[in-house]
Amino acid sequence: MKTPATSIRHLATLLALLAATTTLAQTAIETKRPPVAGHPANVDPYVHRSNLVVADIDRALTLYRDILGFRVDRALPVNPGNFMYEFFGIPAEAQVRIAFLATPDGRFGAIGMTEVKGVPLPPRAKPYESVLIVEVQKRIEAVHEKALAATPKLEVGRILELTNPARREFPVTDYDGHRIIVMQLHAGD
Repeated sequence: MKTPATSIRHLATLLALLAATTTLAQTAIETKRPPVAGHPANVDPYVHRSNLVVADIDRALTLYRDILGFRVDRALPVNPGNFMYEFFGIPAEAQVRIAFLATPDGRFGAIGMTEVKGVPLPPRAKPYESVLIVEVQKRIEAVHEKALAATPKLEVGRILELTNPARREFPVTDYDGHRIIVMQLHAGD
């Protein structure tokens, strides 16, 4: 037979478990949430975005926006002498424009692009210096078909079935020689 004291202890235990679970869930959510623009990240280190140097932003967007599905959040010219010239090693005589691409749900700055005109850009060589991995959900075939049909032509590999984790991937090289792996994880794996 339960006494009032036993019931109170059970209730206190349940409330403590509920509070601990809520705290853990909030911690998990806070750890995964990207920072708000202008505010520091709540994890250290945190990668804010990759930046790609391109010869022509408009041409690059035919892949990143029209095929992969990113949206242009902001695009603007960069004034000569801006810190970007120093940070990126851009010659003073170059003209520079930047664009920030967002995910379809609005996460700002998923990818940055820096267009450099008026100076030759070095050719990219294999092996690729870096690879950008972009996950798509339930549409890898459609993205693959669009990439294959792109004009001008893109270098596009075949879709592979891979394991650990179970996924499908294909490589594509953008117009400026940046290698991208397009990946679709299998649900539940």
